[in-house]
Amino acid sequence: MDIKIISILIIALLNIFLGLWVYNRNRQNLANINYGALCVSGGLWAIAIGLIYFADNNQLLQYALKGTYIFALLPPLFYLLFAYYYPYKLWNYHPLLLKIIIAIPLILEILFISGVLNLQTAVLVNGVLKQDVFFKDFLIFTIYFLGYIVWALVVLFKKFNHDIGLYKIRVKYLLIATISTFIIIGVTSIILPLLNNFTYDNLGPFFILIHFVVAGYLLFYKVKNN
Repeated sequence: MDIKIISILIIALLNIFLGLWVYNRNRQNLANINYGALCVSGGLWAIAIGLIYFADNNQLLQYALKGTYIFALLPPLFYLLFAYYYPYKLWNYHPLLLKIIIAIPLILEILFISGVLNLQTAVLVNGVLKQDVFFKDFLIFTIYFLGYIVWALVVLFKKFNHDIGLYKIRVKYLLIATISTFIIIGVTSIILPLLNNFTYDNLGPFFILIHFVVAGYLLFYKVKNN
């Protein structure tokens, strides 16, 4: 097995472990729940990416491709909800808005699983991986993914500008841990594939290690012990 694939799987398992650990620290806290779900879904996405480049037959490849987008649709949702609840709610969203926030990715999941939303094709031709995107459908996914991430960052910046003391430090750590990671993943795994460029797509899982491990340490260990 290629060293890159092994590295991706290790990173994925580390993120899943971190997510379960954060969740277990406070199972009633919505910030912990959503951060844990963010880590786990990100880890499962990384595993699916690894399987795409490990697959030696088209059947396994199709399962991996399906799993990639099933799990890729979830992190933006959990990141936005985490930003909303962590370390507290700066304001209360209307219940209808929260339902819409959750409903959009669930609808996209249903459309994707049912085959109505076609994002990408992948096939092995003489052992060589060939990938292509359906531009219009992938654009919908791109708008959703980047839109939720930007929304979450706006929420966090507002909290950063609003607070002083410990809360401000917590939000600062969160921004440090997430901005660069999501920018890089947004380019390598979202924008470039939208343009049918998959050259750097398999690098995305390596950058979630930076985000989740750094954020997990700073937010749930260092700050708690200061």
